[in-house]
Amino acid sequence: MYANSKPLRPGLWLLLSVLLSACSTPQPVPVSLYYHFPAPVEKGARAEKSSYSSILVRRPTASGIYNERSMLNVMADKPLEVNRYHYHFWSQYPSLMVQDNLVRFLTSSGVAEKVERKINGRKADVIINSLIKRFEQVKNASESFALVRIEFSVDIKGTRTSHEYEAKVKAGDTSIHSLAIAFGKALDAVMLELINKPLSTTQ
Repeated sequence: MYANSKPLRPGLWLLLSVLLSACSTPQPVPVSLYYHFPAPVEKGARAEKSSYSSILVRRPTASGIYNERSMLNVMADKPLEVNRYHYHFWSQYPSLMVQDNLVRFLTSSGVAEKVERKINGRKADVIINSLIKRFEQVKNASESFALVRIEFSVDIKGTRTSHEYEAKVKAGDTSIHSLAIAFGKALDAVMLELINKPLSTTQ
């Protein structure tokens, strides 16, 4: 039944061998990249005299994908769809990075004599709780933005108020490294709002 079968032409043999070689060649495995969060840059005007003796900054809470180290992105034309980057991660959880920067930011501002993560055996003048509500990249075909939205609950000597601040900062280019820098600037803007409004004693 195979008497009339014709041998493959040399050109077809060459094409077949190339295709088989391509299928058998292992593809490079993507490398996971991790990003530090930038230190605070915009510290505001340092107070000549501290308004409070102590501020307690508790670790922020975050729910769902905002409690993960994967960097997140949203396409501008699909604002309800949040996606994970598979190979780009923060070096720590966002809640720890926000707490660390907030402590450093408030310390450098001089608004309090001490800014701490834990206080044992005494009551702080100010207790700051917070909730991370947005912490993601917003992008389109040619632009990239860092979006940060945080809700603060501020207890000042027994009086509690709630405040929500958002900042959106354009990255220098579409690279993830530039995006990380933009995140630092966005968080700085949010923290400056916190100092200038609920923590200000001049209102």
